[in-house]
Amino acid sequence: MTKTNLNWKDFLEEGKNYFLKAKRWSESDKYNKDLIYNMILISIEKNFMAICMKNKYLPENHTISDLVDAVKRVIGIDKELEMKLMEIEKYQNICSVNDYVRETGKIEDINLVVKIGNEVNEFAGKILR
Repeated sequence: MTKTNLNWKDFLEEGKNYFLKAKRWSESDKYNKDLIYNMILISIEKNFMAICMKNKYLPENHTISDLVDAVKRVIGIDKELEMKLMEIEKYQNICSVNDYVRETGKIEDINLVVKIGNEVNEFAGKILR
C-alpha cells in the first residue's frame, strides 16, 4: 500500500505550474485551444482545491460551479470573477454528474480563458500566502 501525503501547498504549486504552462502554450501556434482550455481548467481546479483543503472543506464535485460554491463557503469570491468562471464553464462540464457538456471547439478567445486562469492563480496565491 502506498501512502500519499497530499496537502494544499502541493495543489497550489501544481495549479501555478499548470497555469504557467498553459500561458506559454497560448503564446504559440503549436497548441490547440482545447488543450490550453483544459490546462487552464486543471489550474483553476488545483487552485480552488488548495483553498478548500487549507480550510478543511471539500467541494461536492469538481465542476467549476461546484468549486466556486465551495470557495464561496470557506472564504468568499468576487462576484465578477464568479461570473467570468461561469461563462467559461459553458464550454466544458465533463465532471458534472447530470449535465455532461463538451463544446471546447467553440472557444473564440482563448486569451480570455488564460486571463481568467491568471485571476484565479493570483487570487489563490494571495489567499494562501
